Amino acid sequence: MSIILLAIILLTLTPYPQTLTVNVIQDPLKPVAGKPVLVYYKGVPGVAPNFTVKISVKLDLKISTEVIEERGNGSKLLKLKVRMPSQNPAEGAYVKVYAPLIHKVIAAGFTDSNGMAYFNLSPGLYDVHAYYDKDGDGLYEYFGVGFASICSCPSATWSYAEVILRKTPEVFNLKGTYWSFNYTLKMFELPGAWYVASIPSLPSLQGKIEDKYPLEPGEILYVNVRSNFSYTISIRDIILYSGEGVVEDFNGVNNPPKVLMYVANSFENFNSTLSLSPKGWCWPSSEPLNIGVIVLDDGEVIETKLYYTTNGKKWNVTKLKAEKTVFDRLGEDFYKKVLKQLETNMTILRINLNLEPVTGLYYYRASLRSTSGTYLLYKAVAKDSQGSTSYSLTGLCYFYKDFNPKARVLIIDPYVKLWVLRTQNKTTLQLLNQFTSLNRSGEQVFTPFHHWEYLGEDFEIRIASPDENITEILEEYNPKIVYISNLYTNNLPGLREWNTSKIILEVLRHVRERHGGIVVSHGTLGLLNGTVIQGNPLVAEILGQKLYPRDFKLGLWIPWNGSLGGSNILGIPPGMVYLQTPYSGVPAYTSLGWQYYFKLDTTPLSESELEQVKNFHETLGLKWSNPTDRQELVGELDEALKIIPPEIALTSPDGRAGIIVYDKYWDEHGYRAVYISFELESGLNDYASMILKRIVEWAGNWSYRESDLILDKVRLEAEAGKIALEQVQYLGETVLIEKITEGENLTLNPSA
Repeated sequence: MSIILLAIILLTLTPYPQTLTVNVIQDPLKPVAGKPVLVYYKGVPGVAPNFTVKISVKLDLKISTEVIEERGNGSKLLKLKVRMPSQNPAEGAYVKVYAPLIHKVIAAGFTDSNGMAYFNLSPGLYDVHAYYDKDGDGLYEYFGVGFASICSCPSATWSYAEVILRKTPEVFNLKGTYWSFNYTLKMFELPGAWYVASIPSLPSLQGKIEDKYPLEPGEILYVNVRSNFSYTISIRDIILYSGEGVVEDFNGVNNPPKVLMYVANSFENFNSTLSLSPKGWCWPSSEPLNIGVIVLDDGEVIETKLYYTTNGKKWNVTKLKAEKTVFDRLGEDFYKKVLKQLETNMTILRINLNLEPVTGLYYYRASLRSTSGTYLLYKAVAKDSQGSTSYSLTGLCYFYKDFNPKARVLIIDPYVKLWVLRTQNKTTLQLLNQFTSLNRSGEQVFTPFHHWEYLGEDFEIRIASPDENITEILEEYNPKIVYISNLYTNNLPGLREWNTSKIILEVLRHVRERHGGIVVSHGTLGLLNGTVIQGNPLVAEILGQKLYPRDFKLGLWIPWNGSLGGSNILGIPPGMVYLQTPYSGVPAYTSLGWQYYFKLDTTPLSESELEQVKNFHETLGLKWSNPTDRQELVGELDEALKIIPPEIALTSPDGRAGIIVYDKYWDEHGYRAVYISFELESGLNDYASMILKRIVEWAGNWSYRESDLILDKVRLEAEAGKIALEQVQYLGETVLIEKITEGENLTLNPSA
């Protein structure tokens, strides 16, 4: 059952508990003007929650004026009535009487409980301004303009005038001061089961105007735009989280964009590939690799590019064009219904604003192609309007031959993911930490790049980390050959969370059933018996290496000149292997310990080589170990080597490196196996590539051959076995075998 289907069933059948912990991030926590709010939710892959938002935008206009009280000294009485918009008397309204030609206040005061104010004025025409402070903050939300005429005729001892108050925005012919906008959308899925939704940038403004009609000198119009929002995150109408915010004025802070890049349909692979690569880090060369890029920014992203390189050569670049998302369409609708009207009002007030909203979420798509036998590295780069540039994590993908490949190969390798993690830009990791929470302890491991593209040229390949469900992958992928790369990761927390012996047993079960092949490289042999990489000094004693120190680990990363002899079995000529090594001026490295089984001599390490190895081990923080019982070592190593072939196919002239093979051709569950003492997959030259392909091809070409087991010691192919058996019977079954020399028809069989 898929994870998505299981999640849907659980959501359908199981009510959310009241104490459910929900992981939600609001960015920024304090919303500011002109910046979108991005809300992130950590959920279940493929189950996008609903995001419901209510937005309100309010425009307030208030007037301030100097308060004075002056009843005037004229001979005529002005009775002034001030009314609210409802026609009710405006008690406590403030009134100013202006001489229109000189714009001077000649009388001022407050209205009584009947809304009346009385002034002594000289005959003439006057402008009257009335103000009303509803909330008592000293600023006036209501404003009215009227006129008064004082007659000069002797019989008219008083005059009457009225002023009708209006809300201040109406005085300036503004249309609307409050807008609301609601919407519900599905949250946008990101890698790692994160989801994001955008609340578009909202306005917040405080300003003042002093020269706008009908303002008189000393009157100031204060403009205040405020926005707020509330939102809920829900699934099946069950609210999982709710939040709200009041937008504050812009604080001058501009954050760099966050760039998320992923391979299409890879979210379910986040734990294994961080969604930076398709399932298994590999892709068929006949199909395009579809890339998605999401840029999250608090401003406008002006440019996004995709960089890619084939086999680590020159970087190529292509510009990406953003595609519209539901949040873009939401922003357009919000602008038409709310912000455009607010812009119009601001224009009337002679305040020029561009309020087109920023959603903060940009989505791009691209496709990459490559040929079999290559790998691509790729990353996205985004630049915003503030000049900030950010990078995505770098992805890796090997391309394989999917048309008539020689065989299907499963590669079990922890170092692909470790290499990808280790090579990431630290600033990028910090920016994206909320989405990835990556384990950086891999920095304490020597992490060479593994050139699996060599195999991809002829084989269909897939890569799995040993901490994945290998049994499930074997059943699903059904490979002919399994290549177990160096599984040693220094036993660091978070990097050694697998049972190597169990993996080997599962792989053996699979290849036996399919008559397939298994290839094991470098440190994996040591992990099987727990002695080679534990640094047991007895290994050195058995090998007769008097220059090996007794107090630091032995076995891995032993310097070697890279020279190899040829192999008739594998069809490999002599040559030089060049590997990525931790040592300066050293072309290759190998492991020691396997030689014990064959009682081989090796060239001792020089003093300078010993110093290099010791310094490198100390750099990795390897612990020193104590000797263990010799018999325990012998027993464990023999047990481990039961699955390792007892036939030397190839060695180096100095005896330090070798390739040993095993062909169980006589068994109904037969298979082939290869152990490589060095990390061939990190090879840098064509010779390394050729050896790698020859080994895998040999491992996959098992065939059954008739044979006989003579005296439980020697297995011979059928014809030779028949002759040998006749001789045994003729001699009365008394045979003394002092030494056996292997040949084409003779195989030592320690495990029978």
